[in-house]
Amino acid sequence: MCRVKGRVLAVTVLAAAVAACAPSTPAAHGTFVTSPPASTSASPAVSAATPAASAFAKWYDDGGKQAWDRLASALVGPVKAVLSGLPAVGRACAKIAAAVQAVQAKGHVPDATVQRWLSDALALFRDGARECEVGADTDNAKLLRDSVAVIDAGSADLTKATAAIAKLG
Repeated sequence: MCRVKGRVLAVTVLAAAVAACAPSTPAAHGTFVTSPPASTSASPAVSAATPAASAFAKWYDDGGKQAWDRLASALVGPVKAVLSGLPAVGRACAKIAAAVQAVQAKGHVPDATVQRWLSDALALFRDGARECEVGADTDNAKLLRDSVAVIDAGSADLTKATAAIAKLG
């Protein structure tokens, strides 16, 4: 029974870590607010106060928002999957990896600082998702716990990317 509790604890910690850092979306006047996962609302208006803010707004409006929302939804997937068991957690982590690919396919963010932090975050999310999938598939609590640390590090980098975006406007 301890092993099961350890797995559940590891997955619960993973869930808390990824839920704490849903990607942010731009709001009016170039500031940023946390969006709910899997937002279906239209992209909010972005103030084009600077050329950098305008370039980011174009990237965001031209598909960046959809990729960003997909990532936000995927990051909370393990939270929802915990009660359904390890196979569901593994599938949820696979969705994180797919969402990372979708953001990467959107192309570079038109700001070097934002792109650096976003690239770092995406690499960590990809690696954490891989560890989570393997941990769930092999019933390996250590890998699940390790994936929490990796995804948490990605969340820290995503927070830095969001802060850099806020400075654009």
